[in-house]
Amino acid sequence: MKKGIFIISLILIFSIVSVQACPPSFPVTYKGTITDDRGIVYGEFDIITEVGMSQRIGSVSGGEYLIDVSACFGASSGSISFFINGVEANEHPNYNGAEDYGKQIELNLTFGGLIPGASPCGNGVIDLGEQCDGNNFGVFTCQTFEYDGGTLLCTDSCSINYWSNCTFQTLYCGDGTCNDGETCSSCSTDCGSCPSNDDSSNGGGPGSGGPSRGSPPSSTPNEENVIVLNSNNKIDEDNQIDLNSNENQETTGPGITGGVIGFLTSGKGAIVFVFLIIVVGIGVILTLKRKSPKK
Repeated sequence: MKKGIFIISLILIFSIVSVQACPPSFPVTYKGTITDDRGIVYGEFDIITEVGMSQRIGSVSGGEYLIDVSACFGASSGSISFFINGVEANEHPNYNGAEDYGKQIELNLTFGGLIPGASPCGNGVIDLGEQCDGNNFGVFTCQTFEYDGGTLLCTDSCSINYWSNCTFQTLYCGDGTCNDGETCSSCSTDCGSCPSNDDSSNGGGPGSGGPSRGSPPSSTPNEENVIVLNSNNKIDEDNQIDLNSNENQETTGPGITGGVIGFLTSGKGAIVFVFLIIVVGIGVILTLKRKSPKK
């Protein structure tokens, strides 16, 4: 029992001494992009650097990394190695100790093959399991989701967000479209100006109701005078006829005699005429019998 406790104590002491044996030296910050054989590596990862016995841990997000690098205290230089999920980067910059203290160095890292667990989301290509990638939405638009317009958004997990920027069209006067219910009088901005009722001047144009050019003025029964044209197709003012004058009023209709003749020549008139003749004949016969002496 005492021997087991002694061994455990030695292990703890050795661990503490090992940590204290490599206190951090002057830090230098590295940042840049992460790519593998598929392109930019997206996702959330830890990135580890080693300079001799010293290890430091940084973060990877959105295809970029950020980490503070340092060697063990007292080391003035060394080669830096970068690791993500056990895969080592191709770049091995040199650590220069106090010479690089406080600097921020940009270095893009490349990894051969594929980083295990890395998501292709963010490489601009719609890969298996993705709805979109960056600004690439394939055949999808807001209209696909029964909206009238707007723009789609792609989330960090490469799924489509259509509820934020897609919109329904609001119909209003001034939207550039003559919609149902809008007319030239209610919305001339969209439907245009209404046609004018007076398409010509002086009342002589088409549809104005005036006489056509070159034709004589027409007269109606309500006019007081009848306009007479002479042989030169000009108004003969000396021979105008006053319809209201008694001298020019004459009866040209059939009159009473003509009306009776017309009635008798019709079918009904002939029947009535024959009937009247029969009645008159019977009346004459009865009268003559009364006047004749009795035998």
